[in-house]
Amino acid sequence: MARSLEKSLFLIEETWRSEGLATQLAATRQEVADLAPATREVVDLRVRERDARDDTHEAEEKLAALIKRVRMDAVEAERLQKEQDDLFWAIEELRMRIDLAH
Repeated sequence: MARSLEKSLFLIEETWRSEGLATQLAATRQEVADLAPATREVVDLRVRERDARDDTHEAEEKLAALIKRVRMDAVEAERLQKEQDDLFWAIEELRMRIDLAH
């Protein structure tokens, strides 16, 4: 009979533990379910961050190309200005020669 009592107590304790574990499991599942929207939001934010980094990199490349083109245009504009000045002085010289010839 003592053995039967021990067995009954053991089964009661195991039942309590099982019920406690079942309660903990249900609570954990609810916590995971509650975290699911936050997890999706974190994933979405990471995707947006990656896209923003890609866009930033692309913009930096375009800006570098634009700066290079502006510098080349400035050099070309300076060359054309010098050429224009040279032509202006050549024309003035020709006018002076024409005036002297008359």
